[in-house]
Amino acid sequence: MMVITAFLWKCVNIMFWMYTCIISVGILFLTVKFCYIARKRPLHLVWDLDATIISSHLIKEEKTRSMAANHSGYFAHIDDDFPFDDCYPNTYTWFRPHARWVLWVLSFFTVQHVFTAAQKSYTNNILERLDPKRKLFKIVLHRNHFPEGHFSRQRLGKDVLLIVEEQPLLARTILFDDRERNFKHRPLNGLLVRPYKDIDPWDWEMLRLLCACIWCHFTRDVRDILPKFNGAATPKKIQ
Repeated sequence: MMVITAFLWKCVNIMFWMYTCIISVGILFLTVKFCYIARKRPLHLVWDLDATIISSHLIKEEKTRSMAANHSGYFAHIDDDFPFDDCYPNTYTWFRPHARWVLWVLSFFTVQHVFTAAQKSYTNNILERLDPKRKLFKIVLHRNHFPEGHFSRQRLGKDVLLIVEEQPLLARTILFDDRERNFKHRPLNGLLVRPYKDIDPWDWEMLRLLCACIWCHFTRDVRDILPKFNGAATPKKIQ
C-alpha cells in the first residue's frame, strides 16, 4: 500500500512539474510575441478628447458648481470658445476615471495620437495636464489644422490616414471617439466610446478600451476585431 501511495505521489509531482513547465513556456512565448509585435507592428491609437477621456463644463453653470462640490480632481482653465473675464478660468475639466494610468500603460506598447475637434488653445490646456512632458502622444491634430467649419458645419469627421499616412498601417490603427459621425472616413477603424459627460467615479470604460487594445495587439488587422467591441451593426450604420 505504501509503495502504491509513493508511486501515486511521484506521479502527481511529475504532472505538477510538467504543468508548471507548460505554463511557464506559454507565458514566455506570449511575452516574447507581445514585445516583438510592440516593436515591429505597434498599434496606432488615435484619441478624441472631450467626452472620451475628459469631461469639461462651464463654471458659470449651476450643474458644474454642483459637480465640483461633489467631485474633486478637476482643474480650471480658459476655453476661449466661450466668453471669459480677463484671465479668469471659465471651465472645469475632469479626467475620465482610470484614463491617465491606462494611457500610461498603453504608451509602453503602442503609438498614441490625439485627434480632436477642439481648438489649439483648449487642446494645449488639456495636454499640459495630461501629458506635460509631451511623451504620451506622437501627433496631435486639432481644429486649427483644418479649414473653418470642417467639424462643425461640414461634419467631415476624422480621417486617421492623416495621422498614420500609409494605407497598410490602417490595419493597426484605432480611432477612439464618442461620436459615430467621426468614423465617416474609416468606419472599420473606429471604436465607439461611451460618452463621458456627467462625472461618474464608477465609470469603467477605460478598462474596456484597455482590454480591446490588448486583444487587438495580437491580431493582424484590427478591423476584424473592432466590431466585437462596437456591436456588429456599428460599421454598417456609419457607412
